[in-house]
Amino acid sequence: MKTNMNKIYTTFSKLLGFFLAMSFSSMLFAQAGTSLFSYGKVDLRTANGNLQSLERGMAFNEGDTVLTGVNGRAQLRMEDGAIFDLKPNSEFVIDEYNFDAASASVSSSSANKNKSFFRLMRGGFRSISGLIGKRNKKNYKVVTPVATIGIRGTDYTAILCDGNCGELGNGGIYLSVASGGVVLSNSAGTLDIDPGQAGFAANANTAPVLTSASVDTASSDEAGDAQLGKSASDEDGNTINLETGEDLNPPAENEVPQGIPGRVAATISGDAQQSAPAGGNLFVNENSAPTEFTTNTATYSGGTTTSNSQGFDANTGLYWGRWSNGSAVVTDASTGSSSETDLNSSSAHWVYTTNQVTPTVPLSGKANFNLVGNTNPTDNHGNSGVLGSASLSADFTSQTVDADVNLAINEQTWDASAQDVALDGDAASFEGDFDSVRITDQATNTTSDGSGELSGFFTGDENGDVSGAGMAYSLSDDADTTVEGTAAFEVESTGNSSGTGN
Repeated sequence: MKTNMNKIYTTFSKLLGFFLAMSFSSMLFAQAGTSLFSYGKVDLRTANGNLQSLERGMAFNEGDTVLTGVNGRAQLRMEDGAIFDLKPNSEFVIDEYNFDAASASVSSSSANKNKSFFRLMRGGFRSISGLIGKRNKKNYKVVTPVATIGIRGTDYTAILCDGNCGELGNGGIYLSVASGGVVLSNSAGTLDIDPGQAGFAANANTAPVLTSASVDTASSDEAGDAQLGKSASDEDGNTINLETGEDLNPPAENEVPQGIPGRVAATISGDAQQSAPAGGNLFVNENSAPTEFTTNTATYSGGTTTSNSQGFDANTGLYWGRWSNGSAVVTDASTGSSSETDLNSSSAHWVYTTNQVTPTVPLSGKANFNLVGNTNPTDNHGNSGVLGSASLSADFTSQTVDADVNLAINEQTWDASAQDVALDGDAASFEGDFDSVRITDQATNTTSDGSGELSGFFTGDENGDVSGAGMAYSLSDDADTTVEGTAAFEVESTGNSSGTGN
């Protein structure tokens, strides 16, 4: 009997040890993120030393290293929503990563357990902060041989190279900030870099300084002295544009490209519209400008246009901008037919998010929103104006929104107001017409009435609560002028009352 008990105990101990080892291994190599896309030669070296090709959709873990070849590019999405767009000839290490969505809020006492630590050994990247960087900036850093990068809710680009960095200048680390801010520090000093500024550190013993060299405007991606062209071949033999990531050879007829799940509101040719929640088929380039997106009625491709008025808000995860100076391609969703739209005298405006959280819209209470960004409004005669103000409020009890837009363009002011626009709670969206559009000619001091429409969506935070909104609008007079634009909003306050709103 004693012998049998010993055998049972030994077997139990082995099984317990096995499951504990499996549990520890799972914790040790917890998923850190996913590859959104991969072009050219891109490898993943796992924490245990295995080397494999990094394909689109493949997960990677804490301790792994992503390596891009001389013609390679990769875009990584971390579990907290952060984006890293790796440039050619880069070596990027996920040093220490832990993210628990339930503890990501500011009020959570366990939020400090979330960590986002990386190492850039060579090459470069563009990065947009995720929830870890937004909630606890001390728990985010990128270590390089030259200096350490810290953030303040940021969209920034970094290049690390030895010797000569081509158009950038001497070897070292270069940083350029689009929004938020970066703290670049080493043993010799610390430098705060604000939006529109660039910083440089030559080595670990030389203090970082501001520089006029711009990482974003360098004509080629020099990293590790690699001189690159505009295109290269990926592992499947497809020719791709290294600047946009677009396939220069069209896919086979039965091959359907897959985009990033996201949400878009846009206005083009006087039609304000939006996409379904997490509808996918959102393609963006390395500068975070969409090259293609799909709404409820059509698919739009940037074609030969360029992107302008771009912006990003880290708190809401909203991007905005417009296409102009060229032709966009519009493919009708119902017929499948495609046509070109001339944008040399007008623009296609867009606002989007890659946040995959569709918020739960409350059934009671109210929320007010503050404007955090917008495109400059444009008309169909080649004029660009200024958005004076825009407001948005939601009455969740009545499931409606109110919106106001005030802008100036071509010596005219346009005041548009919409009340009780229907809100689709399931889709977390709204769409309707402006009740009043008043146009004032500054030269003659005369007024006239116009018409307009708006379309938008709500963004959600990690808890599924409404955190912001993207809105597209289109206004027209009774002649031949149409004015369009987009706006991004952040929630100001949310009511929890179950009573009727006033």
